[in-house]
Amino acid sequence: MPIQHVIVCAEQRFPLPEEVTVIGRGIACGIRFNTATVSRQHIKLIVAGDRLSAENLSTTTGTRINGKRFTDSVRLHNGDKLLVGPHLVVIEAEEVTRDIPPGGKAAAPLHFEPDDDEDEVTRGEVNPDRISLRSLAAELPEIPSIPSINTHTCPECRARVPFAESECSSCGHSWGPSHPSSITGKVTISDLRAHLKPEIARPVALLEIPVIYSSDEMTLDVTVGDIRADGMFIPTELLDPARTVCELTVLPDGHPVVTFRGVVKQVRAAADANGPAGLFIEFTEIPADSAQWLARRAR
Repeated sequence: MPIQHVIVCAEQRFPLPEEVTVIGRGIACGIRFNTATVSRQHIKLIVAGDRLSAENLSTTTGTRINGKRFTDSVRLHNGDKLLVGPHLVVIEAEEVTRDIPPGGKAAAPLHFEPDDDEDEVTRGEVNPDRISLRSLAAELPEIPSIPSINTHTCPECRARVPFAESECSSCGHSWGPSHPSSITGKVTISDLRAHLKPEIARPVALLEIPVIYSSDEMTLDVTVGDIRADGMFIPTELLDPARTVCELTVLPDGHPVVTFRGVVKQVRAAADANGPAGLFIEFTEIPADSAQWLARRAR
Protein backbone atom coordinates (compact mmCIF):
# COMPACT_ATOMS: atom_id res chain seq x y z
CA MET A 1 0.00 0.00 0.00
CA PRO A 2 1.15 3.57 -0.59
CA ILE A 3 2.37 5.65 2.34
CA GLN A 4 0.59 8.82 3.39
CA HIS A 5 2.77 11.23 5.36
CA VAL A 6 0.96 13.30 7.95
CA ILE A 7 2.21 16.20 10.05
CA VAL A 8 0.73 16.53 13.54
CA CYS A 9 0.78 19.92 15.22
CA ALA A 10 -1.14 21.10 18.29
CA GLU A 11 -3.40 18.02 18.11
CA GLN A 12 -4.26 18.73 14.46
CA ARG A 13 -3.38 16.36 11.60
CA PHE A 14 -2.55 17.49 8.06
CA PRO A 15 -1.89 14.93 5.26
CA LEU A 16 0.95 16.09 3.02
CA PRO A 17 0.24 16.23 -0.74
CA GLU A 18 2.53 14.78 -3.42
CA GLU A 19 4.43 18.05 -3.77
CA VAL A 20 6.31 20.66 -1.78
CA THR A 21 4.81 22.04 1.44
CA VAL A 22 6.45 25.04 3.13
CA ILE A 23 6.05 25.68 6.85
CA GLY A 24 6.59 29.23 8.08
CA ARG A 25 5.01 32.58 8.90
CA GLY A 26 4.40 33.79 5.33
CA ILE A 27 0.84 33.96 4.09
CA ALA A 28 1.47 31.48 1.24
CA CYS A 29 2.87 28.73 3.50
CA GLY A 30 1.03 25.41 3.64
CA ILE A 31 1.24 25.44 7.45
CA ARG A 32 1.63 28.77 9.24
CA PHE A 33 2.67 29.92 12.69
CA ASN A 34 1.96 33.39 14.13
CA THR A 35 5.28 33.58 15.95
CA ALA A 36 8.02 36.16 15.38
CA THR A 37 10.78 33.54 15.80
CA VAL A 38 9.39 31.51 12.89
CA SER A 39 10.83 32.62 9.54
CA ARG A 40 8.57 33.62 6.66
CA GLN A 41 9.70 30.40 4.96
CA HIS A 42 11.12 28.18 7.67
CA ILE A 43 11.26 24.60 6.38
CA LYS A 44 10.38 22.82 3.13
CA LEU A 45 8.84 19.33 3.15
CA ILE A 46 9.05 17.33 -0.10
CA VAL A 47 6.96 14.21 -0.75
CA ALA A 48 8.21 11.97 -3.58
CA GLY A 49 6.35 8.67 -3.61
CA ASP A 50 6.86 7.02 -0.23
CA ARG A 51 9.83 9.24 0.58
CA LEU A 52 9.59 12.40 2.70
CA SER A 53 12.51 14.80 2.99
CA ALA A 54 13.03 18.20 4.60
CA GLU A 55 15.13 21.23 3.71
CA ASN A 56 15.83 23.99 6.23
CA LEU A 57 15.05 27.48 4.88
CA SER A 58 15.60 29.51 8.05
CA THR A 59 18.92 31.31 8.43
CA THR A 60 17.92 32.90 11.76
CA THR A 61 16.36 30.55 14.29
CA GLY A 62 16.89 27.38 12.23
CA THR A 63 15.13 24.03 12.58
CA ARG A 64 15.78 21.05 14.84
CA ILE A 65 14.93 17.42 14.06
CA ASN A 66 14.81 15.10 17.07
CA GLY A 67 16.66 17.74 19.07
CA LYS A 68 19.50 18.26 16.58
CA ARG A 69 19.84 21.32 14.38
CA PHE A 70 20.23 20.63 10.65
CA THR A 71 21.15 22.81 7.70
CA ASP A 72 20.97 20.50 4.66
CA SER A 73 18.37 18.16 3.21
CA VAL A 74 17.44 15.20 5.42
CA ARG A 75 15.04 12.28 5.05
CA LEU A 76 12.20 12.10 7.56
CA HIS A 77 10.66 8.97 9.06
CA ASN A 78 7.65 8.04 11.14
CA GLY A 79 7.88 9.60 14.61
CA ASP A 80 10.45 12.26 13.76
CA LYS A 81 9.97 15.51 15.69
CA LEU A 82 10.64 18.93 14.14
CA LEU A 83 11.07 22.06 16.23
CA VAL A 84 9.99 25.07 14.16
CA GLY A 85 10.74 28.04 16.38
CA PRO A 86 8.93 27.07 19.59
CA HIS A 87 6.43 24.79 17.81
CA LEU A 88 6.60 21.00 17.80
CA VAL A 89 5.67 19.21 14.56
CA VAL A 90 5.56 15.38 14.52
CA ILE A 91 5.80 13.24 11.38
CA GLU A 92 3.57 10.20 10.98
CA ALA A 93 3.64 7.71 8.09
CA GLU A 94 0.63 5.48 7.55
CA GLU A 95 -0.50 3.01 4.89
CA VAL A 96 -3.56 4.20 2.99
CA THR A 97 -5.90 3.17 0.21
CA ARG A 98 -6.39 6.07 -2.20
CA ASP A 99 -10.01 6.61 -3.24
CA ILE A 100 -9.43 9.58 -5.55
CA PRO A 101 -6.69 10.12 -8.12
CA PRO A 102 -3.81 12.41 -7.13
CA GLY A 103 -4.24 15.97 -8.26
CA GLY A 104 -8.02 16.08 -7.72
CA LYS A 105 -9.64 19.49 -7.68
CA ALA A 106 -10.55 21.34 -4.53
CA ALA A 107 -14.06 21.22 -3.17
CA ALA A 108 -16.60 23.89 -3.98
CA PRO A 109 -17.47 26.67 -1.57
CA LEU A 110 -20.68 26.95 0.34
CA HIS A 111 -22.81 29.89 -0.85
CA PHE A 112 -25.03 32.09 1.29
CA GLU A 113 -27.25 34.95 0.20
CA PRO A 114 -26.69 38.15 2.23
CA ASP A 115 -29.58 39.01 4.55
CA ASP A 116 -30.91 42.50 3.81
CA ASP A 117 -32.37 42.86 7.33
CA GLU A 118 -29.84 45.06 9.15
CA ASP A 119 -31.29 44.26 12.60
CA GLU A 120 -31.18 40.49 12.51
CA VAL A 121 -28.41 38.03 11.69
CA THR A 122 -29.28 34.38 11.20
CA ARG A 123 -26.53 32.17 12.52
CA GLY A 124 -25.84 29.23 10.21
CA GLU A 125 -24.61 25.85 11.32
CA VAL A 126 -21.71 23.95 9.83
CA ASN A 127 -21.92 20.17 10.03
CA PRO A 128 -18.48 18.68 9.32
CA ASP A 129 -20.05 15.30 8.57
CA ARG A 130 -21.89 16.84 5.60
CA ILE A 131 -18.70 18.11 3.97
CA SER A 132 -16.65 15.53 2.06
CA LEU A 133 -13.67 16.87 0.17
CA ARG A 134 -13.04 13.46 -1.39
CA SER A 135 -16.56 12.99 -2.73
CA LEU A 136 -16.75 16.52 -4.18
CA ALA A 137 -13.20 16.90 -5.45
CA ALA A 138 -13.66 15.23 -8.83
CA GLU A 139 -16.83 17.16 -9.72
CA LEU A 140 -16.48 20.75 -8.64
CA PRO A 141 -14.37 23.66 -9.90
CA GLU A 142 -11.23 24.70 -8.12
CA ILE A 143 -11.32 27.80 -5.94
CA PRO A 144 -8.02 29.39 -4.94
CA SER A 145 -7.55 29.13 -1.17
CA ILE A 146 -4.85 31.81 -0.86
CA PRO A 147 -5.67 35.25 -2.27
CA SER A 148 -3.15 37.52 -3.94
CA ILE A 149 -2.44 40.32 -1.45
CA ASN A 150 0.02 42.89 -2.76
CA THR A 151 -0.54 45.83 -0.41
CA HIS A 152 -2.03 46.61 2.99
CA THR A 153 -3.49 49.86 4.22
CA CYS A 154 -1.74 51.81 6.95
CA PRO A 155 -4.23 52.29 9.82
CA GLU A 156 -2.65 55.64 10.69
CA CYS A 157 -2.45 57.50 7.36
CA ARG A 158 -4.34 55.17 4.95
CA ALA A 159 -1.31 54.87 2.65
CA ARG A 160 -1.05 51.69 0.59
CA VAL A 161 2.10 49.87 1.67
CA PRO A 162 3.64 46.85 -0.12
CA PHE A 163 2.56 43.75 1.80
CA ALA A 164 6.17 42.63 2.26
CA GLU A 165 6.90 45.88 4.15
CA SER A 166 6.09 45.91 7.87
CA GLU A 167 6.63 49.70 8.27
CA CYS A 168 4.79 52.53 6.56
CA SER A 169 7.21 54.81 4.69
CA SER A 170 4.76 57.74 4.94
CA CYS A 171 4.11 57.92 8.69
CA GLY A 172 6.37 55.26 10.25
CA HIS A 173 3.59 52.99 11.55
CA SER A 174 4.93 49.48 12.25
CA TRP A 175 2.97 46.25 12.00
CA GLY A 176 5.37 44.46 14.35
CA PRO A 177 7.57 41.35 14.06
CA SER A 178 4.70 38.84 13.98
CA HIS A 179 3.38 40.17 10.66
CA PRO A 180 3.47 37.36 8.05
CA SER A 181 5.99 39.17 5.85
CA SER A 182 8.26 40.67 8.51
CA ILE A 183 11.93 39.79 8.51
CA THR A 184 12.66 37.35 11.33
CA GLY A 185 15.02 38.94 13.82
CA LYS A 186 18.13 37.24 15.17
CA VAL A 187 17.48 35.42 18.44
CA THR A 188 19.71 33.63 20.87
CA ILE A 189 19.31 30.25 22.53
CA SER A 190 18.35 32.05 25.73
CA ASP A 191 15.45 33.66 23.87
CA LEU A 192 14.09 30.20 23.04
CA ARG A 193 15.00 28.48 26.30
CA ALA A 194 11.42 28.50 27.54
CA HIS A 195 10.31 26.68 24.38
CA LEU A 196 13.02 24.03 23.94
CA LYS A 197 10.82 21.29 25.45
CA PRO A 198 7.40 21.95 23.88
CA GLU A 199 6.30 18.31 24.30
CA ILE A 200 5.86 18.87 28.05
CA ALA A 201 3.99 22.15 27.65
CA ARG A 202 0.24 22.21 27.20
CA PRO A 203 -0.98 24.01 24.09
CA VAL A 204 -2.73 27.29 24.77
CA ALA A 205 -5.97 27.91 22.87
CA LEU A 206 -5.79 31.47 21.58
CA LEU A 207 -9.17 33.14 21.15
CA GLU A 208 -7.88 35.95 18.92
CA ILE A 209 -6.66 35.22 15.40
CA PRO A 210 -4.91 37.47 12.84
CA VAL A 211 -7.15 38.29 9.87
CA ILE A 212 -6.50 40.26 6.67
CA TYR A 213 -9.59 42.17 5.49
CA SER A 214 -9.53 43.10 1.78
CA SER A 215 -11.93 45.22 -0.26
CA ASP A 216 -11.53 47.36 -3.37
CA GLU A 217 -10.71 50.34 -1.13
CA MET A 218 -8.34 48.93 1.50
CA THR A 219 -6.54 45.93 2.97
CA LEU A 220 -6.29 45.79 6.77
CA ASP A 221 -4.33 43.61 9.20
CA VAL A 222 -6.44 43.07 12.32
CA THR A 223 -6.84 40.68 15.24
CA VAL A 224 -10.27 39.10 15.49
CA GLY A 225 -11.88 37.38 18.45
CA ASP A 226 -15.54 37.28 17.34
CA ILE A 227 -15.82 34.56 14.68
CA ARG A 228 -19.13 32.75 14.20
CA ALA A 229 -20.49 30.25 11.68
CA ASP A 230 -22.09 33.05 9.67
CA GLY A 231 -19.58 35.90 9.96
CA MET A 232 -17.10 37.87 12.04
CA PHE A 233 -16.51 41.31 13.51
CA ILE A 234 -13.50 43.27 12.18
CA PRO A 235 -12.29 45.82 14.77
CA THR A 236 -11.05 48.85 12.84
CA GLU A 237 -11.39 52.64 12.76
CA LEU A 238 -10.96 52.59 8.96
CA LEU A 239 -14.44 51.80 7.70
CA ASP A 240 -16.05 50.62 4.49
CA PRO A 241 -19.76 51.32 3.91
CA ALA A 242 -22.45 48.70 4.39
CA ARG A 243 -22.85 46.19 1.52
CA THR A 244 -19.15 46.41 0.60
CA VAL A 245 -17.96 43.09 -0.85
CA CYS A 246 -14.82 41.82 0.85
CA GLU A 247 -12.49 38.86 1.28
CA LEU A 248 -11.19 37.65 4.64
CA THR A 249 -7.89 35.80 4.95
CA VAL A 250 -7.71 34.08 8.33
CA LEU A 251 -4.29 33.08 9.70
CA PRO A 252 -4.84 30.37 12.34
CA ASP A 253 -1.79 29.28 14.30
CA GLY A 254 -0.37 25.91 13.18
CA HIS A 255 -2.81 25.64 10.28
CA PRO A 256 -3.06 26.52 6.58
CA VAL A 257 -4.56 29.88 5.65
CA VAL A 258 -8.37 29.79 5.35
CA THR A 259 -10.40 32.31 3.36
CA PHE A 260 -13.95 33.61 3.31
CA ARG A 261 -15.83 35.93 1.01
CA GLY A 262 -18.36 38.24 2.57
CA VAL A 263 -20.21 41.53 2.65
CA VAL A 264 -20.24 44.34 5.22
CA LYS A 265 -23.49 43.77 7.09
CA GLN A 266 -23.32 46.58 9.63
CA VAL A 267 -20.92 49.39 10.52
CA ARG A 268 -20.11 50.55 14.06
CA ALA A 269 -18.74 54.01 13.35
CA ALA A 270 -17.27 54.63 16.81
CA ALA A 271 -16.54 52.73 19.99
CA ASP A 272 -19.48 52.49 22.36
CA ALA A 273 -20.75 50.37 25.24
CA ASN A 274 -21.08 47.40 22.88
CA GLY A 275 -17.44 47.40 21.80
CA PRO A 276 -14.87 49.05 19.52
CA ALA A 277 -15.47 50.60 16.12
CA GLY A 278 -15.52 48.17 13.24
CA LEU A 279 -17.33 46.16 10.60
CA PHE A 280 -19.73 43.24 10.96
CA ILE A 281 -19.02 40.87 8.05
CA GLU A 282 -21.57 38.32 6.87
CA PHE A 283 -20.10 35.34 5.02
CA THR A 284 -21.43 34.87 1.48
CA GLU A 285 -19.02 32.17 0.32
CA ILE A 286 -17.24 29.59 2.47
CA PRO A 287 -14.84 27.10 0.84
CA ALA A 288 -15.17 23.59 2.27
CA ASP A 289 -11.78 23.66 4.02
CA SER A 290 -12.76 26.92 5.73
CA ALA A 291 -16.09 25.39 6.82
CA GLN A 292 -14.24 22.45 8.35
CA TRP A 293 -11.95 24.84 10.22
CA LEU A 294 -15.00 26.73 11.54
CA ALA A 295 -16.53 23.46 12.75
CA ARG A 296 -13.32 22.44 14.54
CA ARG A 297 -13.03 25.89 16.13
CA ALA A 298 -16.63 25.66 17.37
CA ARG A 299 -15.89 22.32 19.04
